[in-house]
Amino acid sequence: MVAGQSSNFKSNPEILIIGAGSLGSRHLQGLGKIKNKFNITVLDPNNSALSKSKLRYKEIAKSNPYHTVNFVNSLDLIRNSADLAIIATTADIRFKVIKSLLKQCFTKFLILEKVVFQTINDFKVILNLLDKKGIKAWVNCPRRVMPFFIQLKERTCKSSRVEILVEGSNWGLACNAIHFIDLLSFLSGQLKVDVNESMLEKKIFKSKRKGFIELGGTLTATTNRGDFLKLIDQRNDNLNFKTIISFDNIVIEIDQQNGLVKEYLKGESENYNQEEYSLPLQSDLTGCQVIEILNNNDPGLTSLHESSGFHIPLIQGINQHLSTIMQKEIKICPIT
Repeated sequence: MVAGQSSNFKSNPEILIIGAGSLGSRHLQGLGKIKNKFNITVLDPNNSALSKSKLRYKEIAKSNPYHTVNFVNSLDLIRNSADLAIIATTADIRFKVIKSLLKQCFTKFLILEKVVFQTINDFKVILNLLDKKGIKAWVNCPRRVMPFFIQLKERTCKSSRVEILVEGSNWGLACNAIHFIDLLSFLSGQLKVDVNESMLEKKIFKSKRKGFIELGGTLTATTNRGDFLKLIDQRNDNLNFKTIISFDNIVIEIDQQNGLVKEYLKGESENYNQEEYSLPLQSDLTGCQVIEILNNNDPGLTSLHESSGFHIPLIQGINQHLSTIMQKEIKICPIT
């Protein structure tokens, strides 16, 4: 349980969560772990998703009944203002949801799940709208707020080049690529990223989420100074999912499935130090991020403006790949 947080914001701030699915319900649990009192509204047109979200919240609320939580299935049922809104919908409807929300509800801050949007124009329109309204928005690529990667950045920030290799089978390369592009930027300190899709398989796979697609093969990304990201998804194999981060003469090998991390010098992989490794749950992150934002502090997440610089080359690369396969121009990138 997260302890009570010091706060400078008004009492009982209004928090809105749109999208009560897997991630939305975890954000709700995260708010439930904070002892500041919130008025929370969870919105989803799917009553089944609302019911599951309510059950997940009760797992937390039993021992922490601080908040007022309302579950609604229509935008017409929300208040006309919110201090912060978390948009945890799928990517295909997020643009429409944000535009509809801002027509009838004033909010100061947004946290957006990713992939944020499916078209380049959506980024341009929403960024312009948020600038006009003075709304700050962040994208939830959470590795950059996790202690392991924060400590790692203290070491990589002095390096002239960072390399990341992510490899596994059926791990969702298309929908998860943005996580690792964001991580490359975070560890290297570089904001300009180019994406190369030429080594992806000439095949389209069904995503576990209905209406979206997945890809296999290899996708790479580079920064202007030469930092390098290589993402490999061997769809027809059974590879263990690993992330290998190299800088200077040091190699960090993360075995996420087995909860282990090794560190060794390049060329000396047999002489390694090994520790336990785990990714914090989203429900352990959301509360602290919301408190930081409400206190007008930087939550450590990527701003929407900065993240658009990572999303856009990814969308362009995948659309180019799909256009080649389908023999027609693709402008809407069907990933989430």
